Amino acid sequence: MSFPNLSRRIAKLYTWLGLVSILVLTVVTSISVANVFTRGQLASWPGLQFWWAVIFAAAIEVNIIRLFFDATYSNDAYAKRLGIGLVIVAGMALLIEGWQQSIGFDWGNSRLQVVIGFVVFLRVFVVVLLLAREGSRLGAMARVAMTNDTPTDTIAPVQVDVTPIAPEVAPQLRIMPPKKRGKVAQTLDDKIADMLRRKPDMTDGQLADTLEVSLRTVQRHKPRIAKEA
Repeated sequence: MSFPNLSRRIAKLYTWLGLVSILVLTVVTSISVANVFTRGQLASWPGLQFWWAVIFAAAIEVNIIRLFFDATYSNDAYAKRLGIGLVIVAGMALLIEGWQQSIGFDWGNSRLQVVIGFVVFLRVFVVVLLLAREGSRLGAMARVAMTNDTPTDTIAPVQVDVTPIAPEVAPQLRIMPPKKRGKVAQTLDDKIADMLRRKPDMTDGQLADTLEVSLRTVQRHKPRIAKEA
């Protein structure tokens, strides 16, 4: 039994939490760097290490779901690879905790310290790649927004088709009707606007799949539709 409305709300919630967690991960990462620069003095504040670990773990768990959500709806293979990396980090942490609860062990064991060190290294590596990915996505969205703000296609260039009739006759010039490209773009705008009127909660990925166009094309046309509405 499926619950489409509930699933859609949960997906939106995780998307929102994932975006907020990027800001949280930036703050937590900054604290880590500052702690190194202060030779560990920052981590000596009461309760800082505890809340630092809790926030870090929660952000990782939320981004596992968000990355796989992005990979499914946007066909983003890079998001899927990052999600798998976070799954390995969370899975190894759960495995260590499961051993502790089931059979118990000494946290000071040298072999365990090596395993924990590897998990910490992998966690830092994947989180830094995640922050870099979000920076690239923000840059792409800003570039699309600036492109849409620039009136580049208000006046379409006149296309001239030069077709030689015969060697002894001068080339025949045929003037193509202007704004041909603008009509095509307007047709796609109408399709996107019509889909959004019928289903205003559709995501960019769902619009791209329904209209059989790329996700970048949908993201380029939606701001223009919003301005005309």
